[in-house]
Amino acid sequence: MSSENNSITIVTIDNRANKGIKNQIINTTSEMIYQAIDKDVLEQNLRECINNIGSVLNNVNKEMDNYNLDEVEVSLQIDATGSVNLIGGLSAGVTGGITLKFKRRQ
Repeated sequence: MSSENNSITIVTIDNRANKGIKNQIINTTSEMIYQAIDKDVLEQNLRECINNIGSVLNNVNKEMDNYNLDEVEVSLQIDATGSVNLIGGLSAGVTGGITLKFKRRQ
């Protein structure tokens, strides 16, 4: 957390120097960047992403006749602007994020 009450600090990797290097996450030319993000912006973006994922899961579950979708785990990335993105596959420069586990209510 940042020392400011209304922001959260995230750490990102600047891989601009690594554009031509395949399958490399971090090397000696990468720089760690600390970026303060307004917590209200992050909260709004996270809420919107979670609502969209919930909507997709509800629709998928309705189409499954003989099975119940009990649990889904998704990984999200937060970038330096506070955008929240679903990680579809790891690519160079994606080193971490947050994982959300959705479990059906009993």
